[in-house]
Amino acid sequence: MVSQLAIPRKRDGFVFDPSLVLYLPLYELDGASFMSKDKHGHLCTKTGVPFWTPQGWELDGVGDKITVPNSTVFPSSAGAFTYEVWFQAQLQPGAVFGVIIGRGADTLRLQQAGTSAIGGIPANNLSFYTYSGGSHIDVGITVVAGTYYHFCLTYGCVIFRSYVNNIATATSTATPNQSGNLVIGASGSTAYYKGKISEVRVYNRRLNPNEIMQNY
Repeated sequence: MVSQLAIPRKRDGFVFDPSLVLYLPLYELDGASFMSKDKHGHLCTKTGVPFWTPQGWELDGVGDKITVPNSTVFPSSAGAFTYEVWFQAQLQPGAVFGVIIGRGADTLRLQQAGTSAIGGIPANNLSFYTYSGGSHIDVGITVVAGTYYHFCLTYGCVIFRSYVNNIATATSTATPNQSGNLVIGASGSTAYYKGKISEVRVYNRRLNPNEIMQNY
């Protein structure tokens, strides 16, 4: 699967069912605003100057982000959900962390180089932070600049599970905080991410390992 991740492209045969509430193949989308490719057609807007490439959108780590307005079809804190994202990061010495994707107080963070550990997460490592439980969940992988990764986070029955490139990396219990807009590339107006985002999917149920393998 390495060659597939090296040049992200349309993936045939992934799980496309009513639980898919957001689908953004960013390598197929461009413009100041655009509609998501799921059945709900969310109107997404960009801030800053992220630009399109055949591998997805590139964000500058300064002010670029993509906002998807809150929707009743998005996961709730009381329900199960799955987030998937394909990304290629550029590390930023001196920054604290960059948020790849987040909603409410739940964020997927890339701890940046040259910083002291926050929540016990080493530099250049991925973590998932949920404010409700005040928990930093170490995804357990050190990110290499310029390398594409498929990240998947599932939640259900009070358990978070993370997968990187179809490999289970971490399991943790915590309380999610799923509310408000979904933001790609930042947390509000801070913690901007630098790198490419190729594809984003959100399901309002927990995918099982076989489905995650199928999507990968």
